[in-house]
Amino acid sequence: MRKLFCLVLLGLLLGKANGQVKPSSKEESAAIAAKCKAKLIYQPKLQLPEDWLGKDEKYVREPVIAFTIREDGTVRDVKLIHRTGAKKLDAYIVRYVRQWKFRQMPRCPGVETTTSITIDFN
Repeated sequence: MRKLFCLVLLGLLLGKANGQVKPSSKEESAAIAAKCKAKLIYQPKLQLPEDWLGKDEKYVREPVIAFTIREDGTVRDVKLIHRTGAKKLDAYIVRYVRQWKFRQMPRCPGVETTTSITIDFN
């Protein structure tokens, strides 16, 4: 998020007219940061694959993933930071997160984020 804020702020500073670079006000900077806030609008139901736990595997912990949200709200560059201990489940989680949709954020470069997914086995 800090990288995003710096890029947006730099873009504003470079875009000032007449070659005069004036620092943005705190209010202007806050408005840009608020505009580029990601909001999840679609998340399919989490349905675990059958026989997700392979032989000699055990569920160790919640998966933690990192991904980038594009301006159009789609997800890309999904990576597992912490694995669950089950290969099929890890692969499913990556495919699952790629299906998420976020509110569109025009004129916002990719928003990088990291999250964990809580899996309810009941």
